[in-house]
Amino acid sequence: MEYGINGELEYKSIREMFKPLHIEELCIRDSIIREIKEYIRVSDHYNVLLFGNTDTGKTSIVNVLLHQIYENETSENVFIVNGLEQLYIKTDFKQVLTSFCRFHQLRGDKKKKTIVIDDVDCISEHNQHIVKELIDQYTPHIHFIFTCSNKHKVIRSILKRMKCIRTYEYDYDKMIYL
Repeated sequence: MEYGINGELEYKSIREMFKPLHIEELCIRDSIIREIKEYIRVSDHYNVLLFGNTDTGKTSIVNVLLHQIYENETSENVFIVNGLEQLYIKTDFKQVLTSFCRFHQLRGDKKKKTIVIDDVDCISEHNQHIVKELIDQYTPHIHFIFTCSNKHKVIRSILKRMKCIRTYEYDYDKMIYL
C-alpha cells in the first residue's frame, strides 16, 4: 500500500511492488545481463529482439530497458503493440505506426521514441515487412524493441536489423537472494 497524490491509499499488486527497474534486479543469467549491458553501452539505438520460451523474462527485460531510457516518462515516448492482439484487431497497422514515428520526428523531440512489439512472431508477414520498412526509415530517431517465442516466424530482413538476444529460464538461485 502507498499513498497517492491525493492522499488516498493506493494498492499495488505483489507483481507491481517487486517489478524490477534495473537490469541487475532481473533473475536472468549473468551472461544475458552482460550482453544487454554491452549492447546498451556501445549502441546509440536499441534495435533488440528478445526471443525465448514463454516465461523467460522477455517482457521484464523490455520494461527494464524502457525504465532505463525514460525513467517514468514512458507513456508519451513509447508505443506498444501486442502481436497477439493484432491477430484479432482490424487496424491499419502501417498508418498507426507511421503516424507515431512521424509525429515525434516532426515535434523535434530530442529523446528518441520507442516502438515495442511484444510477440512480433504473431503478426502477419505483410505487417512484418511494414515493420522492416519503418526500421529502415526511422532507426536514427526510433528505438525498436521486439519479443518473440519463435524466432523462425520472424522474417529474415527484420532479424538482420536487430540485436537478437536469447532468453532462458529464470535463474532461480538469484530469486532466493531477492
